[in-house]
Amino acid sequence: MTVTEITFGEYNQSEFGILPAGVTISPPAVKKYTVSVPGRDQVLDYTESLDGLVHYENRTITMEMQCFAEDEEYASLEHKCRNLLHGKKMSIQFDSDPGYYYLGRLSVDWRSEPNIDTASITADCDPYKYKTEKTVVESDVSGSTQVILTNECMPAVPKITADAQMQLVFTLDGTEHTVTVGAGTQLAPDLLLQAGTYEITVNGTGHVKFEYQEGAL
Repeated sequence: MTVTEITFGEYNQSEFGILPAGVTISPPAVKKYTVSVPGRDQVLDYTESLDGLVHYENRTITMEMQCFAEDEEYASLEHKCRNLLHGKKMSIQFDSDPGYYYLGRLSVDWRSEPNIDTASITADCDPYKYKTEKTVVESDVSGSTQVILTNECMPAVPKITADAQMQLVFTLDGTEHTVTVGAGTQLAPDLLLQAGTYEITVNGTGHVKFEYQEGAL
């Protein structure tokens, strides 16, 4: 992807007089768990044995930047960039991918060269990129109501807010689950959304809201 603008937390790249010359977003490595058994041609793969999910290591983002300020401004911009970004954990958003942000800890390597100052900003990031807005699905319930929840990729447990006791009926991995939630806000750990679309039957009377953070690789 071609990146022309980067925002670090609340700071736009223009704060430091820099422009991206190249961005590399490494994919997160899979946390594999395999066992080699003597006398077998293949290894035993237990990667998903714990909870049925694939888990990932952090990913690295490298941003090569060039400073296009006046020569006399280089030192002050370097100080500002280091003081505000180096070692900080914050969101990173690219103009080429406006619906998502990465979350990571930044390192700044600023170099003074004969014709132009350059900076390498690297980030040790969570494996998933997050949607900039949380997903919210609401419904008024009178008797029995169907609610559809769609999740992109990252496993998520919705935060459920109800103004009265309600019963949730849903199917996961071919097994039907029934969960009762009381008035207020709570999590239902049994309702673990993976990639896909889920149909939830809500029984009761009142208003119910599902809120969850979606993420993608």
